[in-house]
Parts: sequence; structure tokens; C-alpha cells
Amino acid sequence: MAPVERLAFKALTGLLPAAPRHGARPAPETGRESLRGRIRAHILEHLDDPDLTPATVAAAHYISTRSLHRLFQGQEYTVAEWIRVQRLDRCRRDLVDPSLRDRSIRAIANRWCLTSAPHFSRAFRAAYGLSPENYRRRHYSSRSPLSLT
Repeated sequence: MAPVERLAFKALTGLLPAAPRHGARPAPETGRESLRGRIRAHILEHLDDPDLTPATVAAAHYISTRSLHRLFQGQEYTVAEWIRVQRLDRCRRDLVDPSLRDRSIRAIANRWCLTSAPHFSRAFRAAYGLSPENYRRRHYSSRSPLSLT
């Protein structure tokens, strides 16, 4: 039997999984993953909003804060932790962005709503192993100019 005939035979005898019906609901986990993805996208779009909190995220998606926290159970980070990690990552990127080299560390942290200098410095050091100042200094000192000889 040719491969096409074998597939036709399996389809006719019910050996292939049924195709999803039009309008069928996705599996619950697929719906949860989809919502979690939309929520993460929303968070990334609003990282510079000082009012971004789990409560405002939940309200933007018409769910309760409790439902939002349940949605993130079993994930690597809670919602609040994920917001903080993303903000720290944006700061890390900005610290080594050549176009922002003249911007102060404080201004970069403030841009991403990390307004307490001591808290920002401790969180950054915990995440990246260096203070923001040393992270930036190490990045630029390791980028020596090209020699022409």
C-alpha cells in the first residue's frame, strides 16, 4: 500500500486522531498558556509604567488578582517577580547601550521604575553578580578600540 493510501485507510478506519471541530474550545492548559503569554506581552509593553502591579495587570485582563497569581503558579517567577526581573534586564541592557553611555545609572533605573537606589543596587548585584556601576565599567573596559597595526 502506498503512503497516501495508508493514510486514507487509517482515516477511514478511525486510526488517526480526530481533527478539531470548528469552534471547539482549546484545551484548558492551552487557554491558560495563551492568557499567560498575553499578560507577559502586556507587562513588557508597560514596564516603564510606575503603576504596573499585579493588580493593574489583572484589571487590564479582566481577571481577579487571585486568578492572575494562580495563572503564574508553577512558573519560574510570580507575577511581581517577573516584572522585577524584566525591569532589571532592561536596566542591564541600557547600562551597556552605547547610545545611553552618558545617561546616569540613576536615570536608567528610574526609567524602568526602580526608583530606590539602594534597592536597585542590591537587586542588580543579586541578579548579575556586580553593582550596576561595575557592570557598566567592566563592559566598556572590555571593549578596547581596534588597533590599526
